[in-house]
Amino acid sequence: MIVSILIGAVWGALGCAVNFFLLKAAVKKSNANAVLGSSMTRMLVDAAVLGAVFLARRMLPIDFAAAMISTAVVLSLGSILSALLLMKKH
Repeated sequence: MIVSILIGAVWGALGCAVNFFLLKAAVKKSNANAVLGSSMTRMLVDAAVLGAVFLARRMLPIDFAAAMISTAVVLSLGSILSALLLMKKH
């Protein structure tokens, strides 16, 4: 179960990194439409990351629920922390 949590957390962290760079690029443009588009794209990235965990449940011998929950938690915390980090810079 701990391995499942770690796998989910690492996978979520990769999704967070993609989301962070998308948000950072949108904020640099100083355009409300860019930030809105970035938010939509980040939601699609989150769905893709969670979908990948869902699809991997039959291929990998891991506890699916633990991996899915840890992925969702890391994605959520990463979104909050990345927004706070970018707010401090500006």
